[in-house]
Amino acid sequence: MNADATPRLSAERPFPGLRPFNFEDCHFFFGREQQVGALYRLLDFSRFIAVVGTSGSGKSSLVRAGLLPQLQAEGQQPGGRRWRFATMHPGEDPTRALAEELSSLAPGTSSGAEILECLQRSSFGLLQAREGLVEIGDDPIFLIVDQFEELFRYAAISVARADEVAETLWHDRAGHFVQLLLEATRSRSAEIFVLITIRSDFIGDCAQFQHLPEAVSASQFLVPGLTRDQRESVIRKPIEKAAETLAHASIETALVQRLLNDIGDGLDQLPVLQHCLSRLWERAGGEHLLTVEHYIEVGEITDALSRHADEIMESLPGLEVAVEQLFRALSEVDKEGRATRRPVPYGQLVDECGVPEEQLRTVVDRYRADDCSFLVPSLANVPVLRPDTRVDVGHEALLRHWNRISRGTVTDGEQGWLWDEERDGRRYRALLVTSNVPRAQALAYAEWWGSRPRTPAWAERYGGQFASIDALIADTRKEYFEDQRKEREAAQTERASQRRRILQTRLFAAAMALIALIAVWFGVSASAARQASFNQETIANATLAAMEEMIAVSAYQGPTLEEKQKDDEEYRKQLPQLANPTPDERRRLDPILTRLQPVIEKAYGVGTPFSFYVTKGSAQDPGAYAFYGPRIYISAAMIGFADRPEELAGILCHVSAHIVNHAGAQADRLKEQPTQAAGAYDRAEEVAADMTGATLCDRAGLNPWGLDWLLRKLRDHPGFDEEVDAQRIESLENYLHRPEYRNWLQHQTPVAAAP
Repeated sequence: MNADATPRLSAERPFPGLRPFNFEDCHFFFGREQQVGALYRLLDFSRFIAVVGTSGSGKSSLVRAGLLPQLQAEGQQPGGRRWRFATMHPGEDPTRALAEELSSLAPGTSSGAEILECLQRSSFGLLQAREGLVEIGDDPIFLIVDQFEELFRYAAISVARADEVAETLWHDRAGHFVQLLLEATRSRSAEIFVLITIRSDFIGDCAQFQHLPEAVSASQFLVPGLTRDQRESVIRKPIEKAAETLAHASIETALVQRLLNDIGDGLDQLPVLQHCLSRLWERAGGEHLLTVEHYIEVGEITDALSRHADEIMESLPGLEVAVEQLFRALSEVDKEGRATRRPVPYGQLVDECGVPEEQLRTVVDRYRADDCSFLVPSLANVPVLRPDTRVDVGHEALLRHWNRISRGTVTDGEQGWLWDEERDGRRYRALLVTSNVPRAQALAYAEWWGSRPRTPAWAERYGGQFASIDALIADTRKEYFEDQRKEREAAQTERASQRRRILQTRLFAAAMALIALIAVWFGVSASAARQASFNQETIANATLAAMEEMIAVSAYQGPTLEEKQKDDEEYRKQLPQLANPTPDERRRLDPILTRLQPVIEKAYGVGTPFSFYVTKGSAQDPGAYAFYGPRIYISAAMIGFADRPEELAGILCHVSAHIVNHAGAQADRLKEQPTQAAGAYDRAEEVAADMTGATLCDRAGLNPWGLDWLLRKLRDHPGFDEEVDAQRIESLENYLHRPEYRNWLQHQTPVAAAP
């Protein structure tokens, strides 16, 4: 086997963590003795063996640290076979990988290029290459093809790229590799044994290659689960082995029982257990006494891996975007809905992630350090990454147990990076098909497009044509704002026209009044002559008033500040009556307003204090309103509806945001019309108020996700279902995933604690 520089297990480090056990770790590999024996005996009956098991069942460790040491021990016995081991992964070029492994068995005989040429000639290429390895004589070759399912995963990548030529070429190469293995194991004289490890959920994919299903069925070794006693050996015996050197190394019996009870029977039980034990060993420090207290500190079985990954991310301040971009690129959801690894050459990884290369290198190197082994190759094996170095997730357990990656599903509202990337890919492919952005969603698409680094290499993952899609979104956004400008101008023109009609009406009324008064002057009867002096004075006063009215109407240019404030009073009369807040309402509002009010007033920048009022009305009609003043009205029904303090803060911020967004030149609209939450403004203005409101909450130290929770509730409330839809909620959530709000991501699910 090729030398592996990964630090081997020892008394100072008896647990491998997330990586599998290697050949050199066999002295710390326990609990599988019976299975190793059964697998060893299978070699007497078959030269092709398929070790099958679920992800995390311990297939690789069983072969590397269990079976291979057993075979080596056979060669040390009189008359025993002297096995030659070669271990490989298929990767994207399995035949080349096989040639490199064979050349390492006899470096002085044949070069890798010569062996590759021999392998490519025909399906008997492995047999012919074996004849050229004269350095090893008649010793049997034991070839291990670990993670055989990579054959199917790389085929899926070709399909995803919609490249029929690439798909055909890949299938031909993979099929040739399979036939090399099958033909070699059919020959009894060549002394070639092949063992593959394959995930059980990929067994059906074997039907893609001729004769492979029959070979797998004939010699399948299904990795069984561990019994409770075997699991206890996995926990206790490595520590007992370490105690031979470190006298005080031990583990509390209570902790052993706690681990056995917590581990369960689900996917990834063994790698998750090994990772947890490794963390416990580190936490115990020099005393090497593992306790229940340490177990709680590391996050227990359920959360130890996720907490460890988070701690590493927190140790990389300012690189959070690079971390997310990295793991988005290294994971994917396959056609069966399974979370799988996506190995990528480092050079391509840099191009896809769209972050500075030095930042990405720092992140990758930290996550492939020996204390976590979350990525491969390890730092010990490859100290410096080259552009062609393939970077991969160390174990898919990380994809399923790190909450930032795996939270939710593709249909859930609360999603992790894996499902966010899946959604982004579907949206991008939809743009390729339609070549159109719905005008009503232009702002949301622009926000989505700018929320993360987008690069041509990233676009190639989903069909390419980056430049055209980038231009499409930019043009649509420009057209959207141009339409909005025209609509505002049209509205202003309509309001001016309305004022002119009012002016003309009032001028006509004043003129008619003057004509009537003049007619009265000339039509007075002679019998009224005695009162002429009195009437002349009255008519003169009336005429003067009419003239003043005409002059005032001629000079009228719109409502004055006093008139607008009077109009506000009329609008407020239409609201439910004001009422003093109840003690409970006051208890809920005061802590929020204490923190929120100075932030809103600073953002408003006009110097006028905000006032907040509670209205009483129907308990079935939650509402919140903004008025010139500025004044904010919130109904008692809304206070009750927003039953979490974060939600109450969110609606107060949203309504206040309408005033902040319309400060200055835009203020006239607010003065003319009250704003009801989720109703009076168009979609773009509501989305803008959502985002500004979230920013106000953040600045006040209040959880901005509260507005998201409230919108989700309003979507299901009668009267709001058309205004608050999934697209609007998605726009807000995209906004809240921006780097400046990263501190709130761990609080994005509803909690009962007050802000």
